[in-house]
Amino acid sequence: MKLVKVTNEVRYLEGAKIYKPIEELFIDLSSKTLKDKIKMPIGTGIRIKDDKNKTIMVVESTRSVIDIEQPKDKKSCKDTIMKFVGLVDSKLGMPQVTRYGVRSTWINEYKGSFQELLKMCKESIFRDSTLVKNAGDIGLSFDYYKSSGKKSSVTFGPMEIAQIKEQYLSYGINEAMPIFLYTDIDAGDTVTKKFSLEFLNKFIDEALEEGERISLEIAKMVGLK
Repeated sequence: MKLVKVTNEVRYLEGAKIYKPIEELFIDLSSKTLKDKIKMPIGTGIRIKDDKNKTIMVVESTRSVIDIEQPKDKKSCKDTIMKFVGLVDSKLGMPQVTRYGVRSTWINEYKGSFQELLKMCKESIFRDSTLVKNAGDIGLSFDYYKSSGKKSSVTFGPMEIAQIKEQYLSYGINEAMPIFLYTDIDAGDTVTKKFSLEFLNKFIDEALEEGERISLEIAKMVGLK
């Protein structure tokens, strides 16, 4: 099993004081010089692609987002998120937060054909029927509602490598596995609260642990070893 993408989003209750220090933030995040700020769409916030680290950063008046593709491991992924969000907070001063979100994408290799994996997914979830039997592909989604405004949305299904490259990854993927079980877990906390790096640090740990556990459980349910 491999973690191929993690997205962290922090949504604000009210617009952050973004425009006064936005030039400094653009420079700090992108390692650009002040003259490069003319490339920045100030009216909508900033969006920076770090091709070297396969990372995309977005900072707007109502949210900050970082996409990390093919992270080395969960720890390095969390460290990258914390550094990004910490810098945003130091420059902008995060207001109250309406949602913390961590979305993780995992793939489990299958050495057979797509049709074989599709059949395994169907048989593990559905009763035999003509409708299911004739389906050329499936994608299943579940929502898990937990206490204190927390919810995790889970999507999984068989996938070919061309599909994940085209639909989900900006930087492609280095893996040689052509067929795999795709699992996406979007964990969110929507209880409005004061922004806290300590809370975010704990939430990231919990979300990535949950994502890994659910991905393993689904792989086992489908019949992958």
